[in-house]
Amino acid sequence: MWDSSGSGCVRYSADGAGEVAMGHVAENDVLQAALLHQLRRPGSSTELLWPVRLFAVHEQHIKLLKDAAILLVLRCSSTAR
Repeated sequence: MWDSSGSGCVRYSADGAGEVAMGHVAENDVLQAALLHQLRRPGSSTELLWPVRLFAVHEQHIKLLKDAAILLVLRCSSTAR
């Protein structure tokens, strides 16, 4: 979000956008910390692979890099399920 006028005030209105309700605004650091907290909680069946770097994005797959080695290749499917 950007306050282009420099007034320090940004106002949103669902009515002004022709909507019943609008989304939520959250700081990236706060959202990321909450997600990591949930992933690290005791009893979680999720394996956390962190940090990783996006290595390549192709039409059919995405490659993630960790410690100079390809960690994970995610195959993309064009079939909606």
